[in-house]
Amino acid sequence: MSTTKNFYTQDLPPKGGYNPIQTSRVALRRILTPAVASGLTIATTVVGGIGYFFNYRYARRDQVELRSAKLAIMPMLLAERDRE
Repeated sequence: MSTTKNFYTQDLPPKGGYNPIQTSRVALRRILTPAVASGLTIATTVVGGIGYFFNYRYARRDQVELRSAKLAIMPMLLAERDRE
């Protein structure tokens, strides 16, 4: 077998060897720091409170309007029921 010519080259390690394998822990990059998280929490709370305030005004106005309509039509409904 040693007399035949090889048509391939064996894959060998590079001269000087491979780089060492990293086994130490890689620290993660902080994207959301505690200060940024606190700021976002406060900002969303303020924006949500303002939105709630304006929506509460409109919801309260709609409740008053529906209650007024119900109270206005109630005597007519009672009279209609008594008619039968």
